[in-house]
Amino acid sequence: MGANFDPDLPFEVPYSKLIAHRRDYDGPLQPPYIEILLGVGKDAGQGRAAAARALADRLVELRSRGEIHSWDQAALLFRASTGFPPYEAALHAAGIPFLTIAGGGFYDRPEIRDLLNILTALADPWDDCALAGMLCSPAVGLSDAAL
Repeated sequence: MGANFDPDLPFEVPYSKLIAHRRDYDGPLQPPYIEILLGVGKDAGQGRAAAARALADRLVELRSRGEIHSWDQAALLFRASTGFPPYEAALHAAGIPFLTIAGGGFYDRPEIRDLLNILTALADPWDDCALAGMLCSPAVGLSDAAL
């Protein structure tokens, strides 16, 4: 038993640019919504400490400009809990309140799943599952029916 293909139908989905649009948001934030800060040092420990200080400084700057109204509008994601200490120290030194959540349940949280889908879709535009997850997330707000 084989598949029947109609040679007159296109076999590829044509490329179309994905443009972010959200009608219900009128806040002060403007793109980019995800930033990457790098820290440079003589070794990995100094690099992490420099990156942590840069991040704390950036968060304070965003708060002073009114782009962050509440500290719970920011989230930090780490591959492993061993990366926490320099960031906790930098946030504490900057007077930024924080809550550390670790463990497998962290990745089950809906906001973390949404962000991972967004990052995966950006890294691999051919990952249909990640793209669908991103489009249906609150960041884009597409309904299942619209998808």
